Amino acid sequence: MKPIYKANNEEQVNLRLLAFEEKWAKKYTLTSKSSLDNWLKLSSFFE
Repeated sequence: MKPIYKANNEEQVNLRLLAFEEKWAKKYTLTSKSSLDNWLKLSSFFE
C-alpha cells in the first residue's frame, strides 16, 4: 500500500492501486476489496 500513498498524482495512484489489486487480491481479499470500494473517500487527500 505504501506505493499507492506515495504517488505524486491521481493517475499514478490509479495505476498503483490496480497493480496492488492484481498482485495481492487473492491473499488480501478484504483489504483489496475495501480499498477499491472506498477509494473516493480514501483519495480525498489528492484533491
